[in-house]
Amino acid sequence: MDLHGAGRLGEAEAVCEQILRLAPAEAGAFQLLSLIAAQSGDLPRAAELLRRSLAINGSSAHAHLNLGLLLSQQGSYGEAVASFERAVAMRPDLAEAHVQRGHALRVLQRPEEALTSFATAIALRPDLAEAFCGRAAALQDLLRPEEALLSYGEAIRLAPDYAQARYNKGLCLLQLGRFAEGWPLAEWRRQLKQPLGAREFPAPLWQGPESLAGREILIHSEQGLGDTLQFSRYVAPLLERGARVTLMVQTGLAALMSRSWPGVRVIAESSEPSAAPDYHCPLLSLPFAFGTVEATIPVRAPYLVADAERVARWRRRLGGAGFKVGVCWQGRPGLVDVGRSFPLHALRPLAALAGVRLVCLQHREQLDPVRAVAAEMRIELLEEPLDTGGNAFADTAAIMQSLDLVVTCCTAIAHLAGALGRPTWVALKHVPDWRWMLGRTDTPWYPTMRLFRQRERGAWDGVIEAMARELAACVIRP
Repeated sequence: MDLHGAGRLGEAEAVCEQILRLAPAEAGAFQLLSLIAAQSGDLPRAAELLRRSLAINGSSAHAHLNLGLLLSQQGSYGEAVASFERAVAMRPDLAEAHVQRGHALRVLQRPEEALTSFATAIALRPDLAEAFCGRAAALQDLLRPEEALLSYGEAIRLAPDYAQARYNKGLCLLQLGRFAEGWPLAEWRRQLKQPLGAREFPAPLWQGPESLAGREILIHSEQGLGDTLQFSRYVAPLLERGARVTLMVQTGLAALMSRSWPGVRVIAESSEPSAAPDYHCPLLSLPFAFGTVEATIPVRAPYLVADAERVARWRRRLGGAGFKVGVCWQGRPGLVDVGRSFPLHALRPLAALAGVRLVCLQHREQLDPVRAVAAEMRIELLEEPLDTGGNAFADTAAIMQSLDLVVTCCTAIAHLAGALGRPTWVALKHVPDWRWMLGRTDTPWYPTMRLFRQRERGAWDGVIEAMARELAACVIRP
């Protein structure tokens, strides 16, 4: 429709609605309305309109493909797979449908099937870089990183400016501990379709060689709270280079960072710097700028400091009895959480140990659905509101100072405990985030941390049972 092609979406929508009043079974009008809704950001309405079009005429493979894409964008990956499969049933040669099916299957933790989908797409379109990139990601899911690197390399050969392939390859190299090769490729995250750490400033980007003596540098957060907690360690080497540091972090972390870095100006990311700095640098670009390899990771611990008054209050509240273990089993919901959180009931082997007190570190909104199970397992629920007043982790950091051990899944709680120098055990999924690398029980990022890894995808029982055996040897029984 000319109106749509000209960007006059409102007028195009009005014409489609007029057509449907005259011809309610006009599938094409529903399809165009779906496209307009998607372009306007109303994905649920776009999906519903496309379903109505397909109910009238379901013979278009591309329409099923588009419905699958809309469903994927809304997190309905199971339904999306069904739509992609209808598309390939109609058009077995539709390589893009095979690729998108592979992406959705990876989220559903079905990497073997995903690998088959990507292989089919490659057979159909040997020049399709996205298929090679998806194949590489599925190979990583299957703990075949060296093969994954070859596939990423092929994607980059086909499309040299393919940011996702370069970024993913960088993370794969970091996962293998090949830091010198991985950090430069990780910088491609700012070129993604949805860039990570995309905020820009007028000041030049600091890339490492430039002298910082007497210069002001703005370091700014990106991505999640855990990333800020982990990479704020680089404030120390910046100060050692003579820099005047302004640290811009998520609003809730400002108080913790101000307390931990008294010589640093800390501001919330919602604010603007008061004056133009000489340089800026995203937090996650600092390892690249410093040329970090495993031996040069800044590992001073603790490098974050809990509020002393809160520490004293929580020590009185918790008392000294028993071996106190803080537990966190659920990360922030979303795509990043796929496979990394474990069910509360998996902690039963720890709860059964005599002399052990499990103290809940989970926030209330995550605890409420399983409150009865937690109580039955004798997990101590701290009914006082935690971390209120806009201060992320203010109480949690103080509570950790009264604990003998923190047991957590891969979430910000792990980074907080490690940065505070607390003994920490982290339960990791079969193929964890790049920062935990592969196959090792320690991590160069946090000297007080131990890693417990799944032997098989989705199998948490063995992880927690291994922790229980180790913990039983630690507990001083009454």
